[in-house]
Amino acid sequence: MKVLLIGCGHLAKNLISVLNGSKYELTGLSRSFAFQMKSSIVYELGEKLPALDYAHFKVMLWMTPPEAELLETLKAMNKVATASTPWIFISSTSYYGQTSGTLSEESPGDPQARVFPMETFLASLKRPVCILRSGGLIDEERHPANFFTGKAQVNGAKSPTNLVHTLDVARFIKHVMEYKLWSGPINVVSSQHPTREEFYTQVMRSKKIKTPLWLDEASHNRLISNQKSLQTDFLYQYDDLLAHFCN
Repeated sequence: MKVLLIGCGHLAKNLISVLNGSKYELTGLSRSFAFQMKSSIVYELGEKLPALDYAHFKVMLWMTPPEAELLETLKAMNKVATASTPWIFISSTSYYGQTSGTLSEESPGDPQARVFPMETFLASLKRPVCILRSGGLIDEERHPANFFTGKAQVNGAKSPTNLVHTLDVARFIKHVMEYKLWSGPINVVSSQHPTREEFYTQVMRSKKIKTPLWLDEASHNRLISNQKSLQTDFLYQYDDLLAHFCN
């Protein structure tokens, strides 16, 4: 299956490891590449799209930061890509903004969120689109023990964490392609939501890193539900992130 990757950074590198040896033939469009690809084209968002036979791609996968130029690139690609070609768009739980409570895919988005205009445009399309709202990405390369190293104090101590291992997002992308889950959006986030103080204190101590003073100021009760992702029969490999990173 021919797949076009738009944005070939950290998440794409993890996706490549998940797809290694499988049936997918990948082409990358990206400003820079975090890994080597057989078929890669340097491309800046907002530029004229490269002259490719876009009809040959069976899936297009968007993994770029929500820069202003991304919306224009989405619109340009929609004009040249076959209308039946499914898109997977990696969004984030920042879509919900500062909304409180337990949030599902039906919860309203924040018009001020950077991903909001992109998601609004994608929702208007006739083509199959799966939007994956990823939690904060962590992994062994982006180890959470290092997030607050050197900080004297940190706000939001009692806020629940809404994190996900990068490999689980990569595995869910593969899950979407294999089972043709072209009905988004879907939150992709760990089931466990320890507070920021609990999570980062234990992870930092496991690495013998000095912890900051945790302040309750600016704490929130925003908890992102992953029930819809679980209903697709997906199993998170790193569902208990605290246990994983403390072992």
